[in-house]
Amino acid sequence: MADNNVSDHSMMQIKDEDKDDVIAENNGNKATLIEDRNDVKLIVSSIRRKLHQNPPSTARSSIFRIPNVLRRHNEKAFVPNLVSIGPFQHGKKNLKVMQEFKL
Repeated sequence: MADNNVSDHSMMQIKDEDKDDVIAENNGNKATLIEDRNDVKLIVSSIRRKLHQNPPSTARSSIFRIPNVLRRHNEKAFVPNLVSIGPFQHGKKNLKVMQEFKL
């Protein structure tokens, strides 16, 4: 693609982007898009490595019991009826059906 509407000293020519030998010319200076592609490849490679690394360990998680002061107002609000989370409801018959889906 050549842009003839621009003055001669700033003519730009770019070849097909899908080929590895893509170059751009500007004022007679050749700037290869290959360098840009290599930069992109390095960035992509770096991101992929980071995605495959184990995440940094975070602070230990904790599950606390709800204080009785809060529970008294609405007991049902704090009792799971489908999925148990943590050890407090583990093994309850009404929650066992979902246990196999969690694993």
